[in-house]
Amino acid sequence: MASNISDTGISADFPIAGQDNDSQGFRDNFATTVANFAAAKAEIEALQTNGAVKNADNNFLGNTINNANFQNTTETGYVAGATVNTSQNINLDNGAYQEFTVGADITLTLSNWSSTVARTGRVRLHIKSDQAAGSSTNRTITFASNAGGGTIKKNANWPTNDLTAVIGAPGVGEETKYYVFEFVSYDSGTTVWAEYIGIYQ
Repeated sequence: MASNISDTGISADFPIAGQDNDSQGFRDNFATTVANFAAAKAEIEALQTNGAVKNADNNFLGNTINNANFQNTTETGYVAGATVNTSQNINLDNGAYQEFTVGADITLTLSNWSSTVARTGRVRLHIKSDQAAGSSTNRTITFASNAGGGTIKKNANWPTNDLTAVIGAPGVGEETKYYVFEFVSYDSGTTVWAEYIGIYQ
């Protein structure tokens, strides 16, 4: 954006020493100075409203960042602070990595995909059982998208024939056993591509 501040409208040689100067020159220079202050104020306020800053969070309001090189960047993660015992939404706004301990058979519904079609959303879920090592009790998770209105397409590694996954209790020495899944959608959660990554421990 070109600046509206004039760097030519003010006569730097006025007033001229040793002669009687017309007061119109003073008025012209002052008028240009006032106009430049107004232009500078408007441009600074536009920068304050629309410019990215390094000392605060920035909301780009869905605008595209193009031709950028990212180095040493991170993604927001979310770890549930308590055992999940009831069906609930997985809010993609919480981050691309989310971790849960489940304490019942529940449905996890993927929600808050981008409302703009063709903007890909992705979330990776790490899920573990609340049961102690060696327990024979399993937890069954049913996955859904958009309050059940989305279609989930599973990859060949998916552990069941439907949209569920059985979360087994850890074995002895497997207290950090997680079942890992990744979900991707390019059409606001209408179609979700689901991948079973495997067991981490």
